[in-house]
Amino acid sequence: MRVRFTGSYYHSANLENSNLYSSNRSGFGFTCVLNNNAYTNNGVAVPLNYKKTSTPEGTFNPGFKNWATSLMFNPFVKYKGFELFRTVELASGGDKAGVEHKRTANQYAGELNYRFGKKEQFYLAGKYNTASGKLANADAKEVTVHRVESSIGWFMTKNILGKLDYVSQNYKDYIQFAGNVLTGNATNFYDGNVKGLVF
Repeated sequence: MRVRFTGSYYHSANLENSNLYSSNRSGFGFTCVLNNNAYTNNGVAVPLNYKKTSTPEGTFNPGFKNWATSLMFNPFVKYKGFELFRTVELASGGDKAGVEHKRTANQYAGELNYRFGKKEQFYLAGKYNTASGKLANADAKEVTVHRVESSIGWFMTKNILGKLDYVSQNYKDYIQFAGNVLTGNATNFYDGNVKGLVF
């Protein structure tokens, strides 16, 4: 049996914009979904299968723009071929110092893997992930994103992995329009759902 418990603390203040929950390191990883806008590259329209290099679509981002604090815990247990990995993240932040009250966003995830084979090179896995928080101000309605994911994989070498995932992700309580109903932009995540196979 192997047991590991890790934690991390992050804080940034007086930023123009916080990158912790945006850009391509924020964890969604599925490109060209839940986007109502045309894809452009230096103003030129490109096919929908073009891989955009900015923020991935579908990412949950609480939008902390002035300050952000994140406390994360990751317990891990391995027994024979079974592995259990958990994530608990408690985050808070705001847009403007001295103007907006603190708002929070939390994430909880659990992943169970079973590794098998002579060198445990094959695995089956299941994951549940949920994130929720207030996006605009302390009085706004909280939004929630749920993801269920199952995987089968094969480590062909230490550095080459072939895997097949099925993912279903749902977005709850996002508003339909940002701003005025007639002139505002449609919210990409309103009643949003992403599901399918990923190889």
